[in-house]
Amino acid sequence: MRHIFSFILLTFLLLPVSAVEVDLSKAYVISSGQSAPTSSVFIGGVTEIYDQDLAAIKWLELQYQVVEVTEIDDDDNETTTRQAVCNVIEHEDDLQTGEQDLMEYRIRGTKWSGSYEATSTAYLTELHIKTAQNGFIDGEVIHKTADESANFLRVQVIGYIQQQYCDEFDQVKSYCNTVWQNVSDSTPKSTAKRFQLRFKRLRALEQVHSGKGWGSYNEYHLTLEKDAQGDDILIGSVGTPSERFTSSDTLKGNRTIYLKEVLPENTQSDNFE
Repeated sequence: MRHIFSFILLTFLLLPVSAVEVDLSKAYVISSGQSAPTSSVFIGGVTEIYDQDLAAIKWLELQYQVVEVTEIDDDDNETTTRQAVCNVIEHEDDLQTGEQDLMEYRIRGTKWSGSYEATSTAYLTELHIKTAQNGFIDGEVIHKTADESANFLRVQVIGYIQQQYCDEFDQVKSYCNTVWQNVSDSTPKSTAKRFQLRFKRLRALEQVHSGKGWGSYNEYHLTLEKDAQGDDILIGSVGTPSERFTSSDTLKGNRTIYLKEVLPENTQSDNFE
């Protein structure tokens, strides 16, 4: 994938454009869903910025062809070689991508800040989502109190994104009257849906605790929602999963966590590398 993005960047540099900046930081490969060999690849989330005011999200189709090129030297000797040629087709509308691709594009590389309400302590919390691709997510979480020398945790987290639906959703109260269930091929298209981020602590990068220590098995279950002002928030629970796989999906402890996105120009934290 790194070579594909490098080629795209080189292609943009060679194109005759004016006053345009290209941002590939959130670009992603759109899966074709086919396992057979293919000579095309689709890239979504390519951002073109015009005069720092207008930004357009586009997607590219790269079509590879192998052609024979014949060269004649000064002595009229012919040499034929096979070369790979790539055609770059730019699309603005008709974005052929799924809801999960768009969700992953939305959260990839974002930072969030808020609070984690534990049993007797409220921790200042930061979340940095580094990777979101093909349903997989990873990043870092920081929990701390005002006195960081007493309570501080910087931990790597990994997990996945899953789409859920509710068959009895109250639009007025924005509440599911039954239980959120995982989406399947038989899920009706008209039902209310949401994406849930589920990840767990993998390893501590830095930690200090004034008590017994930090739980190493904790999971985070978060959903992307809107607050009263219409801003995106991540809200959910933190706790310990069951020791066995059962039909129950509840977390022990079930502490609340509330995070709001930190826009790049307002980011102040130096804790993330």
